[in-house]
Amino acid sequence: MNQSYACPNCGAAVTFQSSIAVFAVCPFCRSMVVRHDVNVEAIGQMAQLPPDLSPLQLGTQGEIDGQGFTLIGRVRLAYEEGSWNEWCALFADERYGWVAEAQGFFMVSFEIAPPEGFPQGADGMPLGTKWNIEEQSYDVTDSKETVVLGSEGELPFAAPPNRKATSIDLTGAGGKFASVEFSEAGCRLFVGRYARFDDLKFSNLRPVPGWSEGESAPKGQEATSLQCPSCGAPVVLRALGFTMSAACGSCASIIDTATPDLSLIRRAQEKQRLQPRIPLGRRGVLFGVNYEVIGFQHVKDNFSGWFEYLLFNPWQGFVWLVNYNGHWSFVRRLYEQPEVKEGAFSASAAHARFKGETYRMFAAGAVSTDYVVGEFYWKVAVGMKTNVADFVNPPWILSRETYPDLAEETWSQGEYVEPDVLEKAFNLEAPLPEPVGVYLNQPNRYAEKGQQLKWLVPFLLAALLVVQMVSARRTAHQPVLTGSYKYRAGVTNPIVVTEPFEVKGGKQALEYNLFAPVNNNWLELDIDLVNADTHQVAASRDQSIEYYQGYDDGPWSEGRQSQHVLIPAVAPGSYYLTIDASADVSVRELPFTVTIVRDVVVWSNFWIALALLLAYPLYCWVRASAFERARWLESDYTTGD
Repeated sequence: MNQSYACPNCGAAVTFQSSIAVFAVCPFCRSMVVRHDVNVEAIGQMAQLPPDLSPLQLGTQGEIDGQGFTLIGRVRLAYEEGSWNEWCALFADERYGWVAEAQGFFMVSFEIAPPEGFPQGADGMPLGTKWNIEEQSYDVTDSKETVVLGSEGELPFAAPPNRKATSIDLTGAGGKFASVEFSEAGCRLFVGRYARFDDLKFSNLRPVPGWSEGESAPKGQEATSLQCPSCGAPVVLRALGFTMSAACGSCASIIDTATPDLSLIRRAQEKQRLQPRIPLGRRGVLFGVNYEVIGFQHVKDNFSGWFEYLLFNPWQGFVWLVNYNGHWSFVRRLYEQPEVKEGAFSASAAHARFKGETYRMFAAGAVSTDYVVGEFYWKVAVGMKTNVADFVNPPWILSRETYPDLAEETWSQGEYVEPDVLEKAFNLEAPLPEPVGVYLNQPNRYAEKGQQLKWLVPFLLAALLVVQMVSARRTAHQPVLTGSYKYRAGVTNPIVVTEPFEVKGGKQALEYNLFAPVNNNWLELDIDLVNADTHQVAASRDQSIEYYQGYDDGPWSEGRQSQHVLIPAVAPGSYYLTIDASADVSVRELPFTVTIVRDVVVWSNFWIALALLLAYPLYCWVRASAFERARWLESDYTTGD
């Protein structure tokens, strides 16, 4: 139930929508108001929140796992390398939770009591350690010192500016998320899961200038312009409130944009020397999302270098385009950690698993940034070093990044993109360079062509192949009779009559599986398939079983003790077998078994068709193998699986 109080400073109404909320910011004078039961107290004035392009606002509604919620408060938090929003959400059942908004990710969580024995300080939770929370295993992936920049709306605790805390993020299987905050007030634990914008079914969103339909301010691709503290040139910010640094396009100095007062991170030693193939500020639709290019950097390792383009959309967040020798990959940050064996950066653990797919390790090592222009969601710096491990499953790539100077580990997933897709998406005036060589996640077009060649064979053979595969998938392969019998020499009436068995369905093939322990002798079976209703013979087969062995300049053998007999096109009905057995004169008594399997695959026509088709895929196989050899010659891990 909503409760309104008069602001102690200006007298305006301050509404508390939740009975749990104890802290609110007056929307008129921005006084910080603390509620004590029926009384309220002003404890100072809240600083104006820095502007941003977040589509969320107080009053935005959403849904997760069938539960509706309304955003009633916000805290803007900053750390050394960036900042993010924590939105306080009031759920329909009067619970409150949190919707964290950072770099295009959303983390929905609820506060719980820390389990017994839980650390009371950040030192007890180093990066990479595992913790069991509510019977779920979590890994520590990030640790940072935070400070409150400002807040608005209602909150369940007081969040004045400059409130400091240590924040630790953990991830679990299936997109699970946990966060721990250590502050002067003690330890607070939150658990929930990651989500993307579309998952949360938001409504009553804030129009985003320059992006939302009908919003003409700023128009087109205009953005906020600030002045470079080094050269005085205008610095364009296209993702206001999300980016933490920008590189001046005039003097290439790197500027801290985390606060309204721009400060210089690094003065450029040289002018801009690299021109992006896709201009900064250009917009294009990729995978159904309209992105704008806002940042460009050159990254290198000990052997080569490549280009990375940062793209931004206010609803979907940040993604990357990575370019090397004309090859392109579209890269997204992951919120769910892939499964990697111990020693993931060694040849002994060469695979990662993600969403049921296996990725093979391709390369691992240190990389550094040596050129930047535009803006970024962290405080980028020339010379910044990162340890990277790449795992490939073309056209996909998984990348794991750890930062020597930060207690953080991140994962991303990339997909290979053809240059012409980007030319069309961003309406580029000049064509992009053709790819050179084989890239680590480039699709093997020869392998793909091999899959397509079956459509190039003559129509009748292709039709026969389809019929064969459909038939193979639909066969029941059901045993209907298993019997053990004996051949006895000199018996007056040696014919065996089996128990009746049923053949259900339409016309189908039967298979006789015959076995006899012959050894340097033979057994012959004359088998009639007899209709149990008409007593007419439906099919007759003579099959010998023979096996010989010996020693002649070494051991030798021929024949075998089992045989298989195929009876095609048997009509449905009730049947039995009559078996007339004969054997080598040396055999007085010999057991044998008969198993009948109904509805089996007839492979003879298939093998004939396959033989005719082998010439086509053989060429593709040779070329595909050469393609893969060229790919893996560039890898740090060239050993086989």
